[in-house]
Amino acid sequence: MNTLNFAYCIDSVSTNEDSYHLGINDPVCKSDFCMYIFDNPKTEYLEDDNFSWISPNLYTAILIEDISENEKSVLKILYEYFKLYPDEYFYSEEEWFYDKNDIERIYFENPYDSKWCYRNPKEKR
Repeated sequence: MNTLNFAYCIDSVSTNEDSYHLGINDPVCKSDFCMYIFDNPKTEYLEDDNFSWISPNLYTAILIEDISENEKSVLKILYEYFKLYPDEYFYSEEEWFYDKNDIERIYFENPYDSKWCYRNPKEKR
């Protein structure tokens, strides 16, 4: 967030301080959005049982809320994230995944497509 000059606040979600809520503001965008970061996520921290597969498979999970009108901000975050963690992936609730190559391609597309996160990155357009 600091790299992107985003304003944010952070607080703990659990008593073990292994889960955090971030309120994020990109000064360029119209609205704020939320991210939840779960270290060794437990099913009870996740809002929907559809995400229960995360707990045994990943060390960290990040859930993003209020993405509407913040698509470009989320893309910026993912682009910076994949610079640090190139082997990770971003799972969309529409049941597809984005990897580093997908995010880089989308990030540098001209013109920018604000609907990028609502489309399967593996399908031809």
